[in-house]
Amino acid sequence: MIFYKNNKTIIRENTISSIVFLTNIIHLFYKHDNIYMYSFICLFLTSVMYHQTYNNKLRIIDKIVMYNVVLQGGNRLYINTVDIHTYINISFFFTIVYIYYICDRNIYEKYHLHSVIHILSSLGHHLIISKC
Repeated sequence: MIFYKNNKTIIRENTISSIVFLTNIIHLFYKHDNIYMYSFICLFLTSVMYHQTYNNKLRIIDKIVMYNVVLQGGNRLYINTVDIHTYINISFFFTIVYIYYICDRNIYEKYHLHSVIHILSSLGHHLIISKC
Protein backbone atom coordinates (compact mmCIF):
# COMPACT_ATOMS: atom_id res chain seq x y z
CA MET A 1 0.00 0.00 0.00
CA ILE A 2 1.45 3.35 -1.03
CA PHE A 3 0.27 6.50 0.65
CA TYR A 4 -0.32 9.77 -1.13
CA LYS A 5 -0.42 13.31 0.21
CA ASN A 6 -1.07 16.23 -2.11
CA ASN A 7 -0.55 13.94 -5.12
CA LYS A 8 2.88 12.90 -3.82
CA THR A 9 3.88 9.41 -2.79
CA ILE A 10 4.68 9.12 0.91
CA ILE A 11 7.11 6.46 2.02
CA ARG A 12 7.25 6.10 5.78
CA GLU A 13 10.48 6.69 7.70
CA ASN A 14 10.64 3.15 9.10
CA THR A 15 10.12 1.74 5.63
CA ILE A 16 13.14 3.69 4.45
CA SER A 17 15.24 2.64 7.45
CA SER A 18 14.38 -1.01 6.68
CA ILE A 19 16.44 -0.65 3.51
CA VAL A 20 19.57 -0.88 5.69
CA PHE A 21 18.96 -4.65 5.82
CA LEU A 22 19.95 -4.85 2.15
CA THR A 23 23.54 -4.25 3.28
CA ASN A 24 23.34 -7.38 5.44
CA ILE A 25 21.96 -9.37 2.50
CA ILE A 26 24.85 -8.27 0.28
CA HIS A 27 27.40 -9.00 3.02
CA LEU A 28 25.94 -12.48 3.53
CA PHE A 29 25.85 -13.14 -0.20
CA TYR A 30 29.61 -12.65 -0.37
CA LYS A 31 30.11 -14.73 2.79
CA HIS A 32 28.08 -17.60 1.22
CA ASP A 33 25.88 -18.00 4.32
CA ASN A 34 22.62 -18.83 2.55
CA ILE A 35 20.37 -19.58 5.53
CA TYR A 36 21.28 -16.34 7.28
CA MET A 37 20.98 -14.45 3.98
CA TYR A 38 17.49 -15.83 3.25
CA SER A 39 16.45 -14.91 6.78
CA PHE A 40 17.54 -11.32 6.09
CA ILE A 41 15.76 -11.30 2.73
CA CYS A 42 12.55 -12.31 4.50
CA LEU A 43 13.17 -9.68 7.19
CA PHE A 44 13.72 -6.98 4.61
CA LEU A 45 10.54 -7.87 2.71
CA THR A 46 8.29 -8.21 5.77
CA SER A 47 9.74 -5.11 7.39
CA VAL A 48 9.14 -2.95 4.31
CA MET A 49 5.61 -4.30 3.87
CA TYR A 50 4.69 -3.91 7.54
CA HIS A 51 6.16 -0.44 8.06
CA GLN A 52 4.49 0.88 4.94
CA THR A 53 1.04 -0.55 5.70
CA TYR A 54 0.94 -1.21 9.49
CA ASN A 55 -1.18 -4.27 8.81
CA ASN A 56 -1.56 -6.41 11.98
CA LYS A 57 -1.08 -9.73 10.17
CA LEU A 58 2.13 -8.43 8.59
CA ARG A 59 3.23 -7.24 12.03
CA ILE A 60 3.00 -10.79 13.39
CA ILE A 61 4.87 -12.21 10.39
CA ASP A 62 7.51 -9.47 10.70
CA LYS A 63 8.05 -10.30 14.39
CA ILE A 64 8.40 -14.02 13.66
CA VAL A 65 10.95 -13.31 10.93
CA MET A 66 12.75 -10.84 13.20
CA TYR A 67 13.03 -13.46 15.96
CA ASN A 68 14.42 -15.89 13.37
CA VAL A 69 17.15 -13.39 12.40
CA VAL A 70 17.95 -12.76 16.09
CA LEU A 71 18.27 -16.51 16.68
CA GLN A 72 20.39 -16.99 13.54
CA GLY A 73 22.73 -14.19 14.58
CA GLY A 74 22.76 -15.27 18.22
CA ASN A 75 23.71 -18.79 17.22
CA ARG A 76 26.61 -17.56 15.11
CA LEU A 77 27.71 -15.18 17.87
CA TYR A 78 27.62 -18.02 20.41
CA ILE A 79 29.70 -20.33 18.20
CA ASN A 80 32.47 -17.77 17.60
CA THR A 81 35.19 -16.84 20.06
CA VAL A 82 34.64 -13.98 22.49
CA ASP A 83 36.33 -10.73 21.51
CA ILE A 84 35.58 -6.99 21.40
CA HIS A 85 32.95 -7.57 18.66
CA THR A 86 31.03 -9.83 21.04
CA TYR A 87 30.86 -7.12 23.70
CA ILE A 88 29.83 -4.49 21.15
CA ASN A 89 27.05 -6.81 19.94
CA ILE A 90 25.85 -7.41 23.49
CA SER A 91 25.74 -3.66 24.12
CA PHE A 92 23.83 -3.14 20.84
CA PHE A 93 21.39 -5.89 21.84
CA PHE A 94 20.64 -4.39 25.26
CA THR A 95 20.30 -0.92 23.74
CA ILE A 96 17.77 -2.28 21.25
CA VAL A 97 15.85 -4.08 24.01
CA TYR A 98 15.81 -0.87 26.05
CA ILE A 99 14.54 1.23 23.15
CA TYR A 100 11.91 -1.32 22.06
CA TYR A 101 10.52 -2.53 25.37
CA ILE A 102 11.52 -0.20 28.19
CA CYS A 103 12.00 3.30 26.79
CA ASP A 104 8.91 5.28 27.80
CA ARG A 105 8.52 7.88 25.07
CA ASN A 106 5.59 9.34 23.23
CA ILE A 107 4.48 7.63 20.05
CA TYR A 108 6.25 10.16 17.81
CA GLU A 109 9.63 9.57 19.49
CA LYS A 110 9.14 5.77 19.46
CA TYR A 111 8.47 5.96 15.74
CA HIS A 112 11.81 7.70 15.16
CA LEU A 113 13.66 5.47 17.64
CA HIS A 114 12.52 2.42 15.67
CA SER A 115 14.75 3.62 12.81
CA VAL A 116 17.65 3.59 15.28
CA ILE A 117 16.74 -0.03 16.09
CA HIS A 118 17.01 -0.92 12.39
CA ILE A 119 20.44 0.71 12.13
CA LEU A 120 21.86 -0.76 15.36
CA SER A 121 20.62 -4.24 14.57
CA SER A 122 22.06 -4.08 11.06
CA LEU A 123 25.44 -2.96 12.42
CA GLY A 124 25.40 -5.69 15.07
CA HIS A 125 24.65 -8.34 12.48
CA HIS A 126 27.44 -6.99 10.26
CA LEU A 127 29.84 -7.60 13.15
CA ILE A 128 28.52 -11.15 13.49
CA ILE A 129 28.74 -11.76 9.74
CA SER A 130 32.30 -10.47 9.59
CA LYS A 131 33.37 -13.08 12.17
CA CYS A 132 31.84 -16.02 10.28
